[in-house]
Amino acid sequence: MKVICTMRLWQRLSIVASRVTVEGLEEIQEALAKMGAGKNAIVDKALKKGVEIVKDEMSRRAPRGEGMGGYKGTGHLKDNIAVSNIEDESGVRAIYAGVKKGDNSNWFYAKFLEWGTVKMKAQPFMQPSYNSKKNKAFKLICDSIKGDLGL
Repeated sequence: MKVICTMRLWQRLSIVASRVTVEGLEEIQEALAKMGAGKNAIVDKALKKGVEIVKDEMSRRAPRGEGMGGYKGTGHLKDNIAVSNIEDESGVRAIYAGVKKGDNSNWFYAKFLEWGTVKMKAQPFMQPSYNSKKNKAFKLICDSIKGDLGL
């Protein structure tokens, strides 16, 4: 038996993510279909492992201010990179790291750092983090799925 993991990449605003599709022999697909919610648990576990690699790289690359307490005393951006809950987008499980355009949390300014403003040069850290770790994250996701399927 063989499982092939494929990856489709896309960028939506400041969020970068990968879609993982598991393809393989008919028996594997049937086994996954019979698992129902169990299949989602396997994929969700793998996605969480993969997104952590990208999140850690974002934290490492995030610009850091001088203050000890960070923004409003709530810490620094590097310590507060968001990871979304797992979403189901047209039957595809997805997870995101970074900030969304409409983010109004204490870390809303991350989008200004990533893209810049009319008065401030961009200091990208999310996209470069994703670009540098996507292959490692993808391999981890695929290995985790294969391991949980006993392949």
